Amino acid sequence: MTYESMDYSEYLKQKKEISEAKQAAVRCWAVVIGHLFLPPVSSLYYAVKTNHWKPTWIATGIAAVTIPLAVVDAGITLSLAPPITSAAMIISNTTEKRRKLQVFGPEQADHIRYNLEK
Repeated sequence: MTYESMDYSEYLKQKKEISEAKQAAVRCWAVVIGHLFLPPVSSLYYAVKTNHWKPTWIATGIAAVTIPLAVVDAGITLSLAPPITSAAMIISNTTEKRRKLQVFGPEQADHIRYNLEK
């Protein structure tokens, strides 16, 4: 389907399907490793990649709430709560989109995205 023959509602539907395929194509092991070593950068990377900003904003809010606790618990809560929350939300969203698209792995989601973007 070319963009010239597509009406706006079809375009929005295809754009949503591509976005869901991008979210389903996220490698969960990379999310965990990224959040272990560079949590804020990793969270921003996946937000930009999938255009799903909710985990980043919620992790930022949790970080803002746990800053006062950093004095009491030597920053343990601040260093653990936001990255775990962000990674868990990204992985949860990924598995939900895979279930919705009925794919088992990121390679199948990449294939769907490739076929949609043709």
